[in-house]
Amino acid sequence: MLLPHQRLMLCCSLFKREPCLRTSKALKDTIKAVADALRTSKALKVSEDGQKVGRSTEMLKLEDLIEQLNARTVAASPFSFDLKRDDVEAFFSQYGKRRECFVALHW
Repeated sequence: MLLPHQRLMLCCSLFKREPCLRTSKALKDTIKAVADALRTSKALKVSEDGQKVGRSTEMLKLEDLIEQLNARTVAASPFSFDLKRDDVEAFFSQYGKRRECFVALHW
């Protein structure tokens, strides 16, 4: 049995590939409902006819993305072998909000 999102993906896929199915009112209603839901997104834009979806802003160039990531990244070492991730998180959280903490294991 298909999950709801899988049924929706199948309907959208069939609608696009099989012109004869475009006359199905239920399928058209599903496509319209999806388009209406996507229109509420700030990250997406939907065409007037509801058939095309795209980003509302351009993607960053790879170089710009890496630069932004590096500007927010802190690397620290050396640490003892028995270091716990919770200890690192607690230490750095006293200096500000952190999004992610990764502790590389020594091999």
